Amino acid sequence: MNDHPAPARRVVVMGDVGWPHLYHVGDEAMTQVAIDRLTADGVVDVTVVAADPEVAARLHGVAAVPRFHFKLGWPRDWHDSHLEKVLAPLAGFQRRTGPAQTVLDAVHDADAVVIAGGGNMTSQYVHQLYERLALVRVARHFGRPVFVTSQTLGATFREVDLPVMTEIIDSAAVFGAREGTSATLARSLAADAGRVFTTGDDALLLPRAPLDDEVDDLPERYLVASFERPPGLDDERARAHADRVGRALEAVSQALDCAVVFVPHAGSLDVETPKDDIVYHAAIAVNVSRPVLLPVLPAGQTLAVTSRALVSLSTRYHPVVFAAAAGVPALGFADTAYTWQRMVGATSQYGLARTVLPGTVLDDPTVLAGLVSSLVDEWPHVTEGVNSAVRAVQQGQSDWWRALGCALRGEPFMFKPMDPPAQVPLGVTEAVLADAAPVLGVDSGREREAHRWTTERLEAVAAERSELELRLGRESRERRTVEQQLGEARELVEHTRSEAAALRREFAEEQRATADLAAEGERLSAEKARWRAAALGYRREVQRYRDRRITRISDALARAFRRPS
Repeated sequence: MNDHPAPARRVVVMGDVGWPHLYHVGDEAMTQVAIDRLTADGVVDVTVVAADPEVAARLHGVAAVPRFHFKLGWPRDWHDSHLEKVLAPLAGFQRRTGPAQTVLDAVHDADAVVIAGGGNMTSQYVHQLYERLALVRVARHFGRPVFVTSQTLGATFREVDLPVMTEIIDSAAVFGAREGTSATLARSLAADAGRVFTTGDDALLLPRAPLDDEVDDLPERYLVASFERPPGLDDERARAHADRVGRALEAVSQALDCAVVFVPHAGSLDVETPKDDIVYHAAIAVNVSRPVLLPVLPAGQTLAVTSRALVSLSTRYHPVVFAAAAGVPALGFADTAYTWQRMVGATSQYGLARTVLPGTVLDDPTVLAGLVSSLVDEWPHVTEGVNSAVRAVQQGQSDWWRALGCALRGEPFMFKPMDPPAQVPLGVTEAVLADAAPVLGVDSGREREAHRWTTERLEAVAAERSELELRLGRESRERRTVEQQLGEARELVEHTRSEAAALRREFAEEQRATADLAAEGERLSAEKARWRAAALGYRREVQRYRDRRITRISDALARAFRRPS
């Protein structure tokens, strides 16, 4: 008798994908790998939860439903209210149109739920946390197992968000963290730390795709550059930053005698709608003599372009992952704890944590050119060791998906995380970096990471305080408005009372006047009655007088007629 549950044939996958005018290469890559691995393992029906179902279906070739539509920038009570609203139909569930109803239907019809890779479990993106919280609650309601893969936790989080993260972790049958720091945090939060595993980034398993003809004609020698506009900079400071990056890239281009191919990792696939990296790359390229500005390419083509490069330079995270997968040297520049944690976490897995540097390195073109030149020169001597470590991580990630496949088929989940490799010695490059450290303020990676972690947590607390102050300000304004309205209402009541008192006095005077008139009327009526009575008496007296006169006259006439003639 088989006690295992039935194999999962239908799976719902949530990824941060399918935005109408934003293609994020890394997010799309990780979701595509999840889809590919699931279908290769016998899953016949994959449904993606996406921002725009039509866009996601076109990009990934599977069915798609809209996400729950939590919004970036909402205050927490809005998130809580929206969560309650989208989950309300679970009570007495039946198919019908309503908030997030298609997600509910998809999970109801599925055998399992997978949360694809991403860096969304952070207070930076609370709306993404709530998207995943809503999904695991729906899955739990219908009794569907949840599998979470290739996640970053933090680096910035508020204490109030930890219960949300904890619920997501504890709702997962297994939880994969793509670097050590996230795995440590997840284990500290989990009720069962044994279900949390350290893995690699799923994008390491992305296959290369053939380049389109218009993209395939690239220079013979080039470096790839992927830079995002630093968050929080106004336009003037952003232009100054773009100028510094452009001068630094030009110095590297001259040192390597190569072109600079700008490879955007975020932007619109529609060339008529330039945004994000496309716009910032154009600003940087003004100071580069041999620039090649590429449009946003599908993830597989982005990997293919990277694989031909001499070196990859970026402030974004996934170019570091793509470079490792392609066997290309890379330097990552991190100025936030969020980027630092992901870059160092990924590169540590194949011995290259020292290739993640602070963004201050970009301020000195000469130093950067020396660093990149030394790294490119040293690369042939360390390639074998690095590639071996990368292949080990890729094999580990394949093993991870094989274990997930077993769990989806109802078989035991068996996965053994790999041991961390020794760091690759980069003697010349590290010597150049050590010489530049006093000038550029480059400290040890761990100290810098800890410092930035603390800084961003303080910034998060400040942001939360700012949000509370804004809310308090709104409530104070609302209170003042209500108090003003109450004051006006009190004045109106007092005015009404005064008018009512005046009307009462006027009414009383009218009553008194009416009473006087009534009394006068009664007096006149009595007087009239008296005059009428007097008139009647007079008439009677006149009548008696007349009667007596007539009688006397009649008597006199009678006597006169009785007298003898």
